[in-house]
Amino acid sequence: MSLDELKTKIRTYLKNHDTMVLATVAAGGRPQAAPVFYCEIGFDLYFMSDPDSDHCLNLARNPWAAATVTDDGQNWTEIQGLQLEGMAGQVADPILKARAMTSYLAKFPFAAPLLVKNSGAFQKTGKARLYRFRPGRISMTDNRVAFGHREEFLLNESEEGI
Repeated sequence: MSLDELKTKIRTYLKNHDTMVLATVAAGGRPQAAPVFYCEIGFDLYFMSDPDSDHCLNLARNPWAAATVTDDGQNWTEIQGLQLEGMAGQVADPILKARAMTSYLAKFPFAAPLLVKNSGAFQKTGKARLYRFRPGRISMTDNRVAFGHREEFLLNESEEGI
Protein backbone atom coordinates (compact mmCIF):
# COMPACT_ATOMS: atom_id res chain seq x y z
CA MET A 1 0.00 0.00 0.00
CA SER A 2 1.36 3.42 -0.89
CA LEU A 3 1.86 6.09 1.77
CA ASP A 4 -1.00 8.16 0.33
CA GLU A 5 -3.32 5.11 0.41
CA LEU A 6 -2.31 4.40 4.02
CA LYS A 7 -2.97 8.02 5.03
CA THR A 8 -6.40 7.91 3.37
CA LYS A 9 -7.20 4.61 5.10
CA ILE A 10 -6.19 6.04 8.49
CA ARG A 11 -8.15 9.27 7.99
CA THR A 12 -11.23 7.21 7.09
CA TYR A 13 -10.73 5.00 10.14
CA LEU A 14 -10.45 8.05 12.41
CA LYS A 15 -13.56 9.60 10.88
CA ASN A 16 -15.57 6.41 11.42
CA HIS A 17 -14.67 6.11 15.10
CA ASP A 18 -15.25 8.43 18.04
CA THR A 19 -13.37 7.18 21.10
CA MET A 20 -9.66 6.97 21.77
CA VAL A 21 -7.91 5.63 24.81
CA LEU A 22 -5.39 8.29 25.75
CA ALA A 23 -2.31 7.15 27.67
CA THR A 24 -0.33 9.71 29.65
CA VAL A 25 2.57 9.64 32.09
CA ALA A 26 1.53 10.12 35.72
CA ALA A 27 3.72 11.41 38.52
CA GLY A 28 6.58 9.04 39.19
CA GLY A 29 6.43 7.71 35.63
CA ARG A 30 3.38 5.50 36.09
CA PRO A 31 1.17 5.01 33.02
CA GLN A 32 -2.42 6.23 33.12
CA ALA A 33 -5.09 5.72 30.45
CA ALA A 34 -8.49 7.29 29.90
CA PRO A 35 -11.09 6.95 27.14
CA VAL A 36 -12.17 10.24 25.56
CA PHE A 37 -14.42 11.20 22.66
CA TYR A 38 -12.49 12.89 19.86
CA CYS A 39 -13.04 14.68 16.61
CA GLU A 40 -10.41 14.70 13.94
CA ILE A 41 -9.04 17.38 11.71
CA GLY A 42 -6.71 15.42 9.49
CA PHE A 43 -4.53 13.48 11.92
CA ASP A 44 -4.92 15.88 14.86
CA LEU A 45 -7.42 14.60 17.43
CA TYR A 46 -9.35 17.05 19.63
CA PHE A 47 -11.08 16.15 22.87
CA MET A 48 -12.86 17.89 25.72
CA SER A 49 -11.78 17.20 29.26
CA ASP A 50 -11.58 18.65 32.75
CA PRO A 51 -8.14 20.20 33.36
CA ASP A 52 -8.26 18.68 36.87
CA SER A 53 -8.67 15.13 35.55
CA ASP A 54 -5.70 12.81 36.00
CA HIS A 55 -4.87 12.64 32.30
CA CYS A 56 -4.98 16.45 31.89
CA LEU A 57 -2.86 17.02 35.00
CA ASN A 58 -0.40 14.50 33.56
CA LEU A 59 -0.32 16.36 30.23
CA ALA A 60 0.34 19.65 32.05
CA ARG A 61 3.48 18.04 33.52
CA ASN A 62 4.49 16.02 30.47
CA PRO A 63 2.85 16.51 27.06
CA TRP A 64 4.02 13.16 25.64
CA ALA A 65 1.12 10.79 25.13
CA ALA A 66 -0.01 7.74 23.23
CA ALA A 67 -3.46 6.68 22.10
CA THR A 68 -5.33 3.82 20.54
CA VAL A 69 -8.46 3.80 18.42
CA THR A 70 -9.89 0.35 17.83
CA ASP A 71 -13.00 -1.73 17.34
CA ASP A 72 -14.31 -4.07 19.99
CA GLY A 73 -14.39 -7.69 18.96
CA GLN A 74 -13.97 -11.28 19.96
CA ASN A 75 -12.09 -12.63 16.94
CA TRP A 76 -8.34 -12.02 16.80
CA THR A 77 -8.32 -12.44 13.00
CA GLU A 78 -10.52 -9.32 12.73
CA ILE A 79 -8.44 -7.02 14.98
CA GLN A 80 -7.95 -3.62 13.40
CA GLY A 81 -6.90 -0.38 15.01
CA LEU A 82 -4.54 2.53 15.35
CA GLN A 83 -1.71 3.22 17.74
CA LEU A 84 -0.59 6.84 17.91
CA GLU A 85 2.32 8.53 19.66
CA GLY A 86 2.74 12.25 20.02
CA MET A 87 2.10 15.27 22.17
CA ALA A 88 -1.07 16.70 23.65
CA GLY A 89 -2.13 19.84 25.43
CA GLN A 90 -4.81 22.43 25.89
CA VAL A 91 -5.73 24.47 22.81
CA ALA A 92 -5.05 28.16 23.39
CA ASP A 93 -5.26 29.65 19.88
CA PRO A 94 -8.80 31.10 19.48
CA ILE A 95 -9.01 30.44 15.73
CA LEU A 96 -7.91 26.82 16.11
CA LYS A 97 -10.23 26.45 19.09
CA ALA A 98 -13.22 27.73 17.10
CA ARG A 99 -12.43 25.45 14.17
CA ALA A 100 -11.98 22.40 16.39
CA MET A 101 -15.11 23.13 18.47
CA THR A 102 -17.14 23.40 15.26
CA SER A 103 -15.84 19.99 14.22
CA TYR A 104 -16.36 18.54 17.71
CA LEU A 105 -19.97 19.72 17.95
CA ALA A 106 -20.69 18.48 14.43
CA LYS A 107 -19.52 15.01 15.47
CA PHE A 108 -21.09 15.17 18.95
CA PRO A 109 -24.19 17.40 18.76
CA PHE A 110 -25.34 16.10 22.17
CA ALA A 111 -22.42 18.02 23.73
CA ALA A 112 -23.70 21.46 22.72
CA PRO A 113 -26.20 21.85 25.59
CA LEU A 114 -23.54 20.67 28.05
CA LEU A 115 -21.38 23.65 27.15
CA VAL A 116 -24.06 26.33 27.54
CA LYS A 117 -23.40 28.28 30.74
CA ASN A 118 -27.04 28.54 31.80
CA SER A 119 -27.78 24.83 31.49
CA GLY A 120 -27.91 22.53 34.51
CA ALA A 121 -25.47 20.20 32.79
CA PHE A 122 -22.90 23.01 32.63
CA GLN A 123 -22.36 22.62 36.39
CA LYS A 124 -20.63 19.31 35.69
CA THR A 125 -18.99 20.13 32.37
CA GLY A 126 -18.25 23.83 32.83
CA LYS A 127 -14.59 23.24 33.60
CA ALA A 128 -14.05 21.20 30.43
CA ARG A 129 -11.43 22.55 28.07
CA LEU A 130 -10.45 21.65 24.53
CA TYR A 131 -7.26 19.62 24.06
CA ARG A 132 -5.37 18.53 20.96
CA PHE A 133 -3.48 15.28 20.53
CA ARG A 134 -0.99 15.70 17.71
CA PRO A 135 0.53 12.40 16.68
CA GLY A 136 4.05 12.22 15.31
CA ARG A 137 3.81 8.52 14.58
CA ILE A 138 0.78 6.47 13.53
CA SER A 139 0.65 2.69 13.19
CA MET A 140 -2.27 0.74 11.79
CA THR A 141 -2.70 -2.88 12.76
CA ASP A 142 -4.92 -4.99 10.53
CA ASN A 143 -5.11 -8.71 11.28
CA ARG A 144 -7.59 -9.06 8.43
CA VAL A 145 -4.58 -8.74 6.11
CA ALA A 146 -2.37 -11.10 8.15
CA PHE A 147 -1.75 -11.79 11.81
CA GLY A 148 0.26 -8.89 13.22
CA HIS A 149 0.12 -6.93 9.92
CA ARG A 150 1.18 -3.38 10.68
CA GLU A 151 1.91 -0.30 8.63
CA GLU A 152 3.15 2.98 10.04
CA PHE A 153 4.46 6.38 9.16
CA LEU A 154 5.86 9.50 10.77
CA LEU A 155 4.05 12.79 10.29
CA ASN A 156 5.82 15.94 9.20
CA GLU A 157 5.41 19.05 11.33
CA SER A 158 3.57 20.57 8.35
CA GLU A 159 1.05 17.71 8.24
CA GLU A 160 -1.37 19.39 10.56
CA GLY A 161 -4.89 18.33 10.31
CA ILE A 162 -6.06 19.75 7.02
